[in-house]
Amino acid sequence: FPYFFASLSKKIGFRYFGALSGIAFCTSGITQLAIAPLALFVEGSCHEVDSDNEVDLANCTEGRWGQIHTIQILTLLALLLVPLVDICAEKQKSRNREPLLKPYDSYGSTDSHGSTELVYP
Repeated sequence: FPYFFASLSKKIGFRYFGALSGIAFCTSGITQLAIAPLALFVEGSCHEVDSDNEVDLANCTEGRWGQIHTIQILTLLALLLVPLVDICAEKQKSRNREPLLKPYDSYGSTDSHGSTELVYP
């Protein structure tokens, strides 16, 4: 959330900040409704079986933890791309804005005060 709100105000400004943050909170709330069914889908049934009953242990499911962990890692990696793209864009902008020292003549001489001219591309 901190990165979301910081980038929202920086990139879009405060004109639509309230509406966009409201939409984000609403989307977050709706996705939270899927957590309980997802937990039931993932958890399996072996934790409900008595360990002394070998027949039930053979028929229980261990859950789908590998699948959910893979989805979580892929989602986190995809979300990591957002700040990385922003960092690369900022670096590119700063490279384009770096001043170049340009002497007044081709021999690198300076003016009477000993300064050189700053030229921005």
